[in-house]
Amino acid sequence: MPQSLEPDTTGTFEPIRHDGLPIYRRRRAEYTLYYTPGLLCVVDSHEARSFEASIALTGNTENSYGLTLGSQLWQWAQEVVALAADRREEPFQPECLTLYLHNRCTLRCSYCFANPHLTVTSGLDLETIVAAAQLVAQNCREKDLRLYVVFHGGGEPTLDRRALEQMLDVLDQIAVEYQVQPFYYLATNGVMSEETAIWLARNVHLVGLSCDGPAEIHDAQRTFWNGSGSSFFVERTGRILREEGCPFHLRVTITPTTWHRQAEIVEYLCHQFSPEEIHVEPVYQGGRAGADFRWDVSLVEPFVGHFLQARAIARSHGVPLSCSGSRPAAIHGPYCHLFRQVLNLVPGDPQGQMTGVATACFKTPDARSARERGVVIGARNPRNGRFEIDGGEVHRLRQKLAARPSRCLTCFNRYHCAGDCPDRCPLDPDGPSAEEQGGGFRCQVQQAIVVAALDERAAQLWSEVQSGKVQGPHGTRIS
Repeated sequence: MPQSLEPDTTGTFEPIRHDGLPIYRRRRAEYTLYYTPGLLCVVDSHEARSFEASIALTGNTENSYGLTLGSQLWQWAQEVVALAADRREEPFQPECLTLYLHNRCTLRCSYCFANPHLTVTSGLDLETIVAAAQLVAQNCREKDLRLYVVFHGGGEPTLDRRALEQMLDVLDQIAVEYQVQPFYYLATNGVMSEETAIWLARNVHLVGLSCDGPAEIHDAQRTFWNGSGSSFFVERTGRILREEGCPFHLRVTITPTTWHRQAEIVEYLCHQFSPEEIHVEPVYQGGRAGADFRWDVSLVEPFVGHFLQARAIARSHGVPLSCSGSRPAAIHGPYCHLFRQVLNLVPGDPQGQMTGVATACFKTPDARSARERGVVIGARNPRNGRFEIDGGEVHRLRQKLAARPSRCLTCFNRYHCAGDCPDRCPLDPDGPSAEEQGGGFRCQVQQAIVVAALDERAAQLWSEVQSGKVQGPHGTRIS
């Protein structure tokens, strides 16, 4: 049965059921919010008790008040639990191929987790890419999906344009062979010639362009190896992409020295680039990101406040602004590739003693780091030429990574939150146990951002109730 309606002193959503179903409540002055991942309802506070009774009845017609919407909440919550279980247990049949082509980069960004080199050291061989692409294409054909290929990772993918052209040609042929439509996404630092930028715009479907803000900020964080800034090249590449009609998103890394300038950063990005979307990410720990880049939980509230200001500015320009740690419209968890059906290839070690392998974690930019961390899940078999997944390793890692701390079990955000990933992981030698995970800076930021978004949507729903457009409990899907 529902718990009694007590004032919400937590400032967030609280569970209202004891049977494990993710149905949550948040009380406001005039109305109460009811939420299960993907569905939000508002109810007049004086009628909240009757509405909660309808949720408990789950279809019993003895109480008809709000029965349809209450029943929807209950049914939706059941589906969420089932979908999340399916994601944990479904076979690993990757439907997206992510390629870390090499570990060379012309920039020496101050916080880069991959810590790439200036000179060529190692790279993915074409045979490994082909074998992996064939495996993923087969899965995509069976699932009736597009073949998504992402060029990303530990180095700048556009540095070897000839190799990139060859790969796209081969991937096009594989897409034809397996009768799937390809989709190519490339993440770049934007430092390239005008000719390469034009070629890029005409040969990929979507570009992710990294820019940390106005030149003063960007050039302090994203420098060449000689210390000079890169903002000129990024602005030029963005202009060319826009002129060529190539869709692109901007990725902004926010650090402990720039969190209070998010509104200024977003205003500049919207004015300078007019991107399709902007993704704001608090800087990841590791690699070059030392003590100066660590987040303190005391910054959660001000960080979120400035993020919300920046989002309002982005909206005024018609540009969506998001943070990937929480995705309320989807079942989402830690960034582990094992739960996202992603096959992520990384190159061998600098001495060439290891060939490219598949890694379960995006923060391992090469085969050596993947092996040291224990996250290698597949490789090309030289005897038969096929790319093979290590099912035993996939199972072992999933069992360890799926564990959630007890504090997450009653959290309204648990089904679409990455928690403190990738900064804290039970796979790290000195990492936290399942009980110690969560509750850090990222976790709290993601909670607060989603609470703000749900409050905003609930206020819109309530205004519709007050205007007389609808009567009684009123809800909407979250998209």
